[in-house]
Amino acid sequence: MKYERTTDERRSSGLRLVTSFSSGALAEIAQMTVIAIHDRCWEVEGKKTFEEYLNKSGVQLSSLIDVLKALEKNDRDIVVRKYSKEAIDLIDTLTRNPVGTNQHREGPDNVRSLRPDSMDGGNSSMRARRVLREKHPEMLERVDAGEMSYHQAMKMTGHRRSYLQVPADDLQAALGKIETHFKVKVRLA
Repeated sequence: MKYERTTDERRSSGLRLVTSFSSGALAEIAQMTVIAIHDRCWEVEGKKTFEEYLNKSGVQLSSLIDVLKALEKNDRDIVVRKYSKEAIDLIDTLTRNPVGTNQHREGPDNVRSLRPDSMDGGNSSMRARRVLREKHPEMLERVDAGEMSYHQAMKMTGHRRSYLQVPADDLQAALGKIETHFKVKVRLA
């Protein structure tokens, strides 16, 4: 299939395909999602947001994201995986809070985010993908190529720290772990 701009009628039918998982065309969902977002099809349908259109159609945004993630990981077709990654990135861009939004401003804020739980920050793969896409695109390419995980890339770029888990009830075991990890000898005074 070709990636091309569509007319209003085709955009509308393309968006209906995205919201209809029963069509049996799972592989087309990623491509149609990309087209729908690029063409802002929800506006043709008179909706304010992509998420609002999906909800009106009975599809949760988090469900669509889950399908796209599954296609990205499991589909054998490299084009489907490419469109799935692009669709996930576009959805993330559409649904994230604007910079500077907080409890003192009108509109969505960090507490009442419109984003589904599966896309929240913390140490999620979506947050890692967003950070790498915005700040270290070369590392994201390595992750997409399978050379390393999101966690490894985040550690290498300084966005995640390594932690050492030590037993809290056994001082000798804790010191042993610290000595082994840091390759030092610890003495108690």
